[in-house]
Amino acid sequence: MIEGSTFNNNRAADDGGAIYVDTLVGASQSNLKIVNSTFSSNIASDRGAGVHNNNSKVDVQFSTFTLNDAGSTLGSGIHNAGASALTSVWATVVSNNKNSDVSFSGGAAGGSAAHDHDIVLAAV
Repeated sequence: MIEGSTFNNNRAADDGGAIYVDTLVGASQSNLKIVNSTFSSNIASDRGAGVHNNNSKVDVQFSTFTLNDAGSTLGSGIHNAGASALTSVWATVVSNNKNSDVSFSGGAAGGSAAHDHDIVLAAV
């Protein structure tokens, strides 16, 4: 679990500027819970400058994703990749990221995402 953390000005040469969550083929699904954390000004050369989820389960609650930049234009805030990927977002602001705030790719439409009415997805 990541709680009460700030990820600012991190960089990745590929995916996952701040965090890259991965499940290897044949392994038990990785799980990550992020609570009350801030992701800002992170850069990924490809996808998921804030968080890149590859075939894992990621739960995000009471957090903020802003000013992140993914070079491929996919998921500057959060990117969900792979048929088994599941990203759930509650009471979280995902806004003002360069290109796109949230994106999906790979497998069966890049897995799935769930969110409740408290999420804000908007460009400012």
